[in-house]
Amino acid sequence: MDALEALTTARAMRRLHAATCASSPGNSQGWDFVVVRDAALRKQIGDLVRERMLPRLVAIPESAGSDSSRDRMMRGGRHLAANFGDVPVIVFVCGASIYPPRQPMDEFVPSPLYPAAQNLLVAARAVGLGTVAPD
Repeated sequence: MDALEALTTARAMRRLHAATCASSPGNSQGWDFVVVRDAALRKQIGDLVRERMLPRLVAIPESAGSDSSRDRMMRGGRHLAANFGDVPVIVFVCGASIYPPRQPMDEFVPSPLYPAAQNLLVAARAVGLGTVAPD
């Protein structure tokens, strides 16, 4: 079974797309996806990411003469921050404080977002697309 089939044929899938097949507390499905395709808007977002993130990432020194996984990750992060607006699409995975139903708690907001984002990343990779989830 390939990854997309596994994600979309799970018992609780309810005939939804891969990202919305993710588990969530109490089946609350507290996610929204904002897909940015407009090139001008992606450039604006990229400019903000580069302005805010790149200086912080550049300030983190690399290990002298090292090619450690940490250093490779940092180089990748710097490249992402510098080129964020050049990607063909940006997907923001967003959520609201909706769980538990009678007394929503902010602490539960990430719990459906992480699996939904992971499903989105795995599904994209399964069809040959490259992805990244910025920290």
